[in-house]
Amino acid sequence: FRVILSTFGAETSQKIWRFQYPAIKEKEPEFKEKCLTGNHFYFWNNTVTAPANIRLPGAYYTINIPPDGEKDENKKYSFTDGRLTNRMKAPAAGDLANLKKNKQKIRSGQLHKGLFADSWTKKDPLQITFHFGKKVKIKRMELLYSGELPGGDLVIAGKKYPFKGTTTDNTTVKKLVLAIPETTAENLQLNISGRKNKILTISEVEFWGR
Repeated sequence: FRVILSTFGAETSQKIWRFQYPAIKEKEPEFKEKCLTGNHFYFWNNTVTAPANIRLPGAYYTINIPPDGEKDENKKYSFTDGRLTNRMKAPAAGDLANLKKNKQKIRSGQLHKGLFADSWTKKDPLQITFHFGKKVKIKRMELLYSGELPGGDLVIAGKKYPFKGTTTDNTTVKKLVLAIPETTAENLQLNISGRKNKILTISEVEFWGR
């Protein structure tokens, strides 16, 4: 290999060429906590893997202001089907970025961003209430969003945990991570302050604990 490179004028004996064979074996991620909303996965050996998820029968959330395209206030969305918690359905639905493979689905409207995200053009404060169906121990929230997230707080067991937001363009997705002292509760409320300018899109909300 070195001789071939030298023939074409490439420098050898550089750090970049110091490959190790076989490659170092990667270690699969380990999770000390569980995803209480059941919507976390990653790819391992090209396979969807979700060892951290737990299923809570009857768990759901409500939103005080309907997302764009809906009319019902405080509608119940199950963790399995609600667009803020249904990430496990995404791999089977198809890849929006793969136009070659999913062109027909995208053109027909079978595959679009709205299947796995909610947006609000209305700028009033949002209250999203999560009901777990039983008492759980909550330690962290992870929220994926784009657009204008002005900040707000998480209310659990009568205590408020504030967070600061930021504004992105409508295509750049950011993650907000809010860690809290482990708290036992059966439900909680995510409050997002009123916005001034841009649309807010939330693509996923995860709660972690046990």
